[in-house]
Amino acid sequence: MDPSHARKHTPREIEVKAAEVLRPAYPIEISIPVDIDRLAESHPMVDEIAPIASLENQFNVAAVLYRKPNGHVAIIVDENTFDYQPTRASFSIAHEFGHVVLHRKLWDGCNTLSQSVELHERIKSIYWRVIERDANRFASAILMPSSTMHELVPRLYTVLVEEYGYEPSFILPKLCTQLAREYTVSAQALQIRLDELSLNNKIETALSFRSPYLDI
Repeated sequence: MDPSHARKHTPREIEVKAAEVLRPAYPIEISIPVDIDRLAESHPMVDEIAPIASLENQFNVAAVLYRKPNGHVAIIVDENTFDYQPTRASFSIAHEFGHVVLHRKLWDGCNTLSQSVELHERIKSIYWRVIERDANRFASAILMPSSTMHELVPRLYTVLVEEYGYEPSFILPKLCTQLAREYTVSAQALQIRLDELSLNNKIETALSFRSPYLDI
């Protein structure tokens, strides 16, 4: 499929799709960090997550989808990234899994790794960047589920302001660092997720009013 025919998804649709994937794996309560490898491999269209050596050196990608002869896909991950950069590997796997859930038909004509990488490069271009944006948003929603964020952020906020006061330049970085550790994601990814859920503004407002509680 040409990238121009790929469906564009609203943020709300992506949140719903991520929640639908999480629900069967965590029917009672979502435990964090989310086991993205198990989650992706449980999808009926994903046969495996396969680390391979020198993927990034050869193709300048940390992970990519590969269409198999049976019509299913494998998520191919750079071996070094998989072994030694767990936060980057998790987000890369979640991103490619997002393509499976949101854009799988794009890979129908990709029968070799080179073709998959070529498609990967095309959808990174300015013309089709919305496809990558949606996959990134899905990765954020699956690794940092909104239900857990809305529970954990206020709890951690209260602990931090009780201990350190209401200085935004200290509390916000501290909050991001601790949350990133909880979710096993990068601080940058965590910060973007706070923005997506409109939590940053609420935190800043609570700090400005010196509120010991975060009302979300």
